[in-house]
Amino acid sequence: MARTPKPTPKADPPEEAAFKAVRTRAEAAWTERMAWQRLYDEAYAYAVPFRRPPTYFGQAQPRTDRLFDNTAVESVFRFAGQLQQDLFGANWFTLKPGPLAEALLSPNDLQAMKLELARIQPIVQAVMLTGEFESSVHEMCTDLAIGTGYLATFEGKRSLPVRFQSIPNDEMALELGPYNAIGAIHWRTMETRQNLIDTWRNAAFPEDFSAENKRYERICTHQTWMLDHATDRWEYRGWVDGSKRFAVQGAFNVKPIATPRYWRVPGEAYGRGPALLALPATKTVNKAKELMLRAAAIAMLGIWAYRPGGFNPDTVRLAPGSFWPMGTTGGIMGPDVSRLDTKADAVRLGELIVNDERQSIRSALNDERLPEQGATPISATEIMARMRRTRQNYVGAYGRLVNEIAPPVVGRVIDIMHRAGDLKLRIGLDQLWTMVSVVSPIAIAMRMERLSAIIDFIQLVVSIRGPQALGLFLKNDAENVLTEIGEEMGVDVRHMTTPQERQLIKAQLAEAAKAMMAMQAQEAAAGQGAPQRPAAGGRPALRAV
Repeated sequence: MARTPKPTPKADPPEEAAFKAVRTRAEAAWTERMAWQRLYDEAYAYAVPFRRPPTYFGQAQPRTDRLFDNTAVESVFRFAGQLQQDLFGANWFTLKPGPLAEALLSPNDLQAMKLELARIQPIVQAVMLTGEFESSVHEMCTDLAIGTGYLATFEGKRSLPVRFQSIPNDEMALELGPYNAIGAIHWRTMETRQNLIDTWRNAAFPEDFSAENKRYERICTHQTWMLDHATDRWEYRGWVDGSKRFAVQGAFNVKPIATPRYWRVPGEAYGRGPALLALPATKTVNKAKELMLRAAAIAMLGIWAYRPGGFNPDTVRLAPGSFWPMGTTGGIMGPDVSRLDTKADAVRLGELIVNDERQSIRSALNDERLPEQGATPISATEIMARMRRTRQNYVGAYGRLVNEIAPPVVGRVIDIMHRAGDLKLRIGLDQLWTMVSVVSPIAIAMRMERLSAIIDFIQLVVSIRGPQALGLFLKNDAENVLTEIGEEMGVDVRHMTTPQERQLIKAQLAEAAKAMMAMQAQEAAAGQGAPQRPAAGGRPALRAV
């Protein structure tokens, strides 16, 4: 007798199958993220205790119970402020043709491209001149001290077309793609149902999601952005707990969330920041300060020995003017209560350890401030050495920070402004044809070091052969070299002359020089034909023939 075949499992509908695939991918990313949780938890607890989201750790919870020294906390905020000042500002980037455009375009087309980008740049910069951008950048820089920061650029309303938000590290999970680049971003947070109704328009929420008695309850919200390598677009999916399908779907032309990492180990999706580098010293200082405070409390209050019987420390009142009932205050057996004094040498040794470790923490976090008031003044040479060391500390992380912040943020703003109709031309920042160049103070300082050889050479030629000899030693004439230096320093191209304008100015100067020479020749000829004035003594002056 033939066996009855087992029924074929019913396949999920395509939409539910796609939902399960994305949810499984997000769960795998969060499983990998949990391996970093202990490392980040320790760093945040000692260095940035107030940067944890309340949705996970409770509202208004005390987070400094384990802290006895605030050196790392203070230095992290100084690090964030200094990093923001060095990388960002009112005009912290310029749009310029990339290396392929400079190599393949004609001079006229290249100049036209520069002028068009210079026209677009102020419009893009205008939406960043808000307190929201500055505060979000500072929060992101604070997370970068731990290792990884997140800066989201979302589309807003007409009155505020671009919105910026720094997302806490605890709410984000990353997924590596090819070439160690970020291939997917997962955001998991607790949000009220009413906020989701306001932000997720036309969303397919589960039944009874918007019930009046549940509107202000918090629900776990999931959002995922996945890079489609075929179209180079970021596919977006969003859902809430209890769903069987996506609530919202879409696609982004540009990466919506910048994910900069300070230092990165190959094969790791998350970064390691200077606060992790300073974590051993931070823990040492914290424990040493705890022991010092305990020793100081013992030195102030003392440890007391008492003879049981006549004296009960549990019932007496420890206050000035108190009377204690005791069997005896002296004699052969000694007093009922006596103080055991401790030595203060351990406290002094702890101060030495703490001071050395504090300097290590500040050095790791680029907190190169001057000594506190009352300390021995340091020389100007040491101050310059500290500033130079701070700049050198950025070298290892500077290129990655610029590459992982500027193109996503600026490109996303351009895309939003283009869709809003404020920009007629949509520009793709591929860093080859069109690139965004950071012109922050630290970027200019690093570029000036590279350009210092050219500047020194120009000064050497001028001092030896004069300014007219620059064309003999510099390729493409000195104007082009000076123009390149100005662009590298961040000078707006609209304020510099074009090659055609320089040729016109040269012609005008040449005409002016010819006119001046003709005038001098006429004056010289008129002077030769005029009668000579008598020399001293009444005799006529001799005229050369």
